[in-house]
Amino acid sequence: MEQRKQQIVTDVCALLEDGFSMWERFGLKLPDEKECQEVLRCAVCACKKERFTKEYAAACQCFFLFRKLHTITEISPETATLLGDYFFSRFSSFLIPVDSTRLIDLFSEYLKQDAKESAWGAEEFDTDRYLQFVENAAEEIGL
Repeated sequence: MEQRKQQIVTDVCALLEDGFSMWERFGLKLPDEKECQEVLRCAVCACKKERFTKEYAAACQCFFLFRKLHTITEISPETATLLGDYFFSRFSSFLIPVDSTRLIDLFSEYLKQDAKESAWGAEEFDTDRYLQFVENAAEEIGL
């Protein structure tokens, strides 16, 4: 990955450091580092223009973490819900500068489908499907 894109990944990690610290302090098992890095790199590389790459990557990462937390609500309902709300609020704040109602619609459609699959018994978050979504969404809105 080129140096500028790697710097954006590093910057996003720094932006989300507080959330990961809370996650750890609450005693929940941290998400897989490799998987988190894969989501970030995918989001950064999906953007052909640099203007909103950091915000898009941060939003994608926060959404990913929000959904991962949803899969562990049975282990620690209050904590997972609280952290999920935190990451969802961060997700929303990172979308504001991108200013794309279509992007919001795409995430909403994805969330509806993912929630249906969870209700039908899917226990794991489908990271590969999410990575494809991240690439497609960036292309669709011209990032």
